[in-house]
Amino acid sequence: MLNADISDVFARIMATYMVQLVLGLLVSAIFLYFSITYKRRFLRSWALSWLAFAVYMLAMFLITGQMSDQKPVHLLYTMLSQVSAFLQLLFLLSGTYQFITKRRPIPVVFLMFTIAVVSVAVVSVLMYHDDPAAFNQRYALRYGLRTFLLGSGYMVAAWLVFFNHSFIKSFGQQLMAIFFLLYSMDQFYYCAIIVVNLSGGQMDIPSFFGVIDLMLIAMIGLGMVLWLLEDERDKLRKTNRELDSFLYSTSHDLRAPLASVLGIANIAKYEVNDEKALQLFSMIENRAKKLDAVIGDILNLARSKKMELKIEPVDFNKIIEEVLNDVKVIAQQHNVELQYTQDSSNFLFSDKNQLRIVLGNLISNAVKYQNPDEPKPLVSVKFRKDARKISILVIDNGIGIPEDSQPKIFEMFYRASLATEGTGLGLYIAKEAVQKLGGEITFTSEEGKGTTFKIALPYLGK
Repeated sequence: MLNADISDVFARIMATYMVQLVLGLLVSAIFLYFSITYKRRFLRSWALSWLAFAVYMLAMFLITGQMSDQKPVHLLYTMLSQVSAFLQLLFLLSGTYQFITKRRPIPVVFLMFTIAVVSVAVVSVLMYHDDPAAFNQRYALRYGLRTFLLGSGYMVAAWLVFFNHSFIKSFGQQLMAIFFLLYSMDQFYYCAIIVVNLSGGQMDIPSFFGVIDLMLIAMIGLGMVLWLLEDERDKLRKTNRELDSFLYSTSHDLRAPLASVLGIANIAKYEVNDEKALQLFSMIENRAKKLDAVIGDILNLARSKKMELKIEPVDFNKIIEEVLNDVKVIAQQHNVELQYTQDSSNFLFSDKNQLRIVLGNLISNAVKYQNPDEPKPLVSVKFRKDARKISILVIDNGIGIPEDSQPKIFEMFYRASLATEGTGLGLYIAKEAVQKLGGEITFTSEEGKGTTFKIALPYLGK
């Protein structure tokens, strides 16, 4: 019965080692993938650390299954476990050092450290290995030294992660630091057991500590992966903010000299009499207006992204009145009728600026893309409200959108028709603004008959 219980204990221990081995390989593969994807060298060191941990667990699995202490193969397994455990710690601290200092270790120095670590591991296993009476010395050198170094190393790693400003302050960073510290304490507890037993006392390892080891390793891996994702997200946000600022400042700076070009071209119409020169100035003016429209749309996009939402009561009638006034001149030129029925109940809680951007782009597009064969060009705006959402419809009887172009119309710089001087940014900007408002924009269109855009916004009023 006793042998059966012992076998059951060893089977559980081996199962725990095997699960940790698989976990180590999985996390190693994740960090190796990210190191290749993001071209970040410290991730490769962390990947090697987890690979060394997996080898360490494999060696412990083999040692547990190899009961006899006299066989040479047992010595080989012990040496493998010691070397891989020490290398695991070396790669972990090396990767952390690379991340903090933003530079790789000097190859010669790192090679010297590696040789020193491997040498200490091998020597600590080989000393007293052939002396049957030196059990305590072997026990101290093999397991005591290992647990002490792992505990110390993970405590250093916890301190570096938690207090160094290179690591973003996030949930993943806190989780990683906490479980580095807990794993350090776990290893020091094992070390304390060894010291007590070598001092003549009697202290057994609790049976549940294998599960605790597994949980701590799993949480360390989860914390490291979570921190990495949060760190990449933070870098992406910073890059996007810098790009938005660059777009805004560059577009704004370009507009001033462009306005000068337009002014000069306009003056030239009255100062120059040569017909050929007037034609060239007219072409310059048209191209400059085209560029000004593109810059204007880029500025609108940059403003839309930079502006914080300001949700407040909005009189939809006033918003539409402003937008229709902006397009009134071009609508009269194209003989387009603008329809909207004012209603005192047409109000909502939203952001005025974002709404103006959306409606301005949709209505100006509807006016520009009219069907020349339509005797009564029309653009109609409708407002609907129920207990759950706000619906805004922009309806036109223009040229419509070809079926093969419909999946692409919200893409940046895509133009479904070359018949007008559009920039290809209007619908992209409109969709970005609607999504920022927490809504959705959809459309139906039939070529030659017209298009209906529908904006669905959440109802935020009472």
